[in-house]
Amino acid sequence: MTTTTITFDSILWDRLNIQAQLRGQAAGSFVEDLLEAWLSEQRFAQIRRAMAETPSATLESYRAETRALGAPAGNGLDEQPAGR
Repeated sequence: MTTTTITFDSILWDRLNIQAQLRGQAAGSFVEDLLEAWLSEQRFAQIRRAMAETPSATLESYRAETRALGAPAGNGLDEQPAGR
């Protein structure tokens, strides 16, 4: 892995280090986690935008097809385990 140096304002660097230490991480690992969380949020925001732009007729068609297949919207996650 290649490393590089980035410059932070000293106050930001202190804040970042405090949060990393509270999580038991090095600052670099903490920044990597922050980036991954941000990228994930961007992907979900894109999905939300696509869903909001989907025509109602298309959504209703999807819902009807899902009902016809007998598949719950949660892909079975809302079902109780056997024996409960």
